[in-house]
Amino acid sequence: MPVTNQLDVTDWLSMECARLLTNELFLSAGMNNDWAKDFDQPFPIGNIARIPLPWRPIGGEGMDYDPEPIVRRSFDVVVDKVPHVHFEWDSIEQALKLTRGREKIKDEILKPAMQKMRQKIEILAASHAAINSPNVLGTLQTDPTTLGFAGQARTRLIQMAGWSGAKRTAAISPSVMESIVQAATVTTPVYNPRDKIAQAFVEGYLGENGGWEFAESMSLLQITAGTRAGAISISTTAASGASSLVIACTSGDTFVAGEKFGIASRRPVNPGSLQQAMTTTFQFAIAGTSGQTFTATGATITLTITDTIYGPGDPYQNITAMPTAGDVVTPWPGTTSPNGKSGTLSVLFNRDAFTIVPVKLANPQQGGSVEIATQNRDPRSGVSVAVLRIFDGVQRKWINRFDALV
Repeated sequence: MPVTNQLDVTDWLSMECARLLTNELFLSAGMNNDWAKDFDQPFPIGNIARIPLPWRPIGGEGMDYDPEPIVRRSFDVVVDKVPHVHFEWDSIEQALKLTRGREKIKDEILKPAMQKMRQKIEILAASHAAINSPNVLGTLQTDPTTLGFAGQARTRLIQMAGWSGAKRTAAISPSVMESIVQAATVTTPVYNPRDKIAQAFVEGYLGENGGWEFAESMSLLQITAGTRAGAISISTTAASGASSLVIACTSGDTFVAGEKFGIASRRPVNPGSLQQAMTTTFQFAIAGTSGQTFTATGATITLTITDTIYGPGDPYQNITAMPTAGDVVTPWPGTTSPNGKSGTLSVLFNRDAFTIVPVKLANPQQGGSVEIATQNRDPRSGVSVAVLRIFDGVQRKWINRFDALV
């Protein structure tokens, strides 16, 4: 009696896709993905992940009983991005032209598809990190010539209680990598550790330094600064809990999402000690999406900022004193005359700075016209790749979808 041999298991497709995709991820892999498991429940929980901030009691001194309210705050991450690659072939292409064999499918179809999905995920991550970080170091439109910026970023994270044991990611442009490797090997040579310096000499690449894991990225956000006709300042004194600021400016001034500004005489506060953390001015960033521009139509403009500002007396205090009307605002601290300058924003952050929430998609049951319906999640990054192949009998086409939901 003949036996039908079923040698090709469709699960390998999504497993291979997950492996190919996540081995290439760097920026997004450096972000916190702990909340992905919340979406593995057998019931729907909506499209928002609510990320709680740690409770921060103010505390006091002395023996007297002094209770304080438990203040818990959180921020929302919306699950609404679907990076994908879709393609199809018809019956004639299936019979005459289609790639055959697992290795050829992997090399000629899966690798290009996952490289494109990886690029889309990394662009989303890089743009989000660059726009939503309120801090900036260095000079816009100018590559650093030493590794000093990495040390300065480390110092600032320590001052702001962000230098934890979690993974620390430094995604930089190829031109910055070239510059800092030149500095580490030729300009001011470093002799230890020898294996890292040898790597820099031979490969032209710096992998780790000062607690940072470096990698070159072509997904980084390129930003062009807005233009201001004159000085700008705080127009209206802000109240604690402000998520926007009213800026005094000139009609026609433009402001771009992701731009960074310093507020004169205001300093950042360490979240643990609630004391001034550094002498650098308090910085904020304009909220929005990549390329979004806001234009003043009068003598003031109200700008939404990425980080809520909490003043003295609040357990989440992050500024020495709330911005007051008349405080001078400096665009792009560290850059002289930033108007209209363009630059690529490298991003340095620890794992808890940003959250990525990968979610599994609902797939139909395999069988009938659904030739393949499979999905696998990479345990390291949490990203799931859903593979779906359906035969459309009307058009005699095989429809293929590679999708991820984050």
